[in-house]
Amino acid sequence: MQRLSQSGTDNHTFRLGEHYCMRLPRHADAAGQLKKESDYLGHFQDLPLVTPQLIAKGQPFSGYAHNWAVYTWIDGTDLHRGTAIVPINIAESLGGFLKTLWACDPTNAPTAGAQNNYRGASLRQRDTLTRQAIHTLSDQFPEQSLLKIWETACKASPHEGQPVWLHGDLHAANILAKGNTLVGIIDWGLMGVGDPAVDLMPAWSLMDPSVRILFRDVTGVNEITWQRGIGWSLSVAAIAYAYYRDRSDYWLNKISLRTLYTLLNDGAAPSSLDSLA
Repeated sequence: MQRLSQSGTDNHTFRLGEHYCMRLPRHADAAGQLKKESDYLGHFQDLPLVTPQLIAKGQPFSGYAHNWAVYTWIDGTDLHRGTAIVPINIAESLGGFLKTLWACDPTNAPTAGAQNNYRGASLRQRDTLTRQAIHTLSDQFPEQSLLKIWETACKASPHEGQPVWLHGDLHAANILAKGNTLVGIIDWGLMGVGDPAVDLMPAWSLMDPSVRILFRDVTGVNEITWQRGIGWSLSVAAIAYAYYRDRSDYWLNKISLRTLYTLLNDGAAPSSLDSLA
């Protein structure tokens, strides 16, 4: 058994041989997210990209207080360790994956709310935290420019129609590829049903303008949903960067910084995360 160095904020992850991995939640909220994964990931076996499948559940033991789980291992490299700006074929694959995910039957699924940190709920629920983060970063970024982007996104009409299935946390570390081929999506702890705009965040964290247009076309979202996607991208990046910006070596710091740069520069992204360190 080998502990993975890229274990996330919410879980310790261990590699078990060639085919499995074990995830142990770091705190009670993460334990709830892990239970949700084990309850619902089986719904997504027919998606065009591989998702982890539950193999076994474990109970608390001496010195450890939470339930844990064993999943199938997906062979691939997360994008923050690979290409800084994704090529067209990866963007196209990701867009097709999202379109298929959003079409899955959401009956009896967990709605966006406290259970998934409100990913996919109304942007207005994040207004206070987002404004606070933007103000915290005002020594580094133009506060009024970021506020204008945020306020424009918040004015967009809310999602209409039936809520759809969401991943909720599509940052680079949760997207796996082999070379320039997308293979899988991991870490579904923030899944739920709600506004698909939250899953558009990779457009500003991983894509240059021309690739971003293709990604939007493949997903088929309209202009209003795209505007809410900008809001989600800004909110998540600002809050994360305000929290992690003293850790310049941390991948989430770099991705959040690049997202903010992109949003402020008419969609242009730096070619390398290392240039922002």
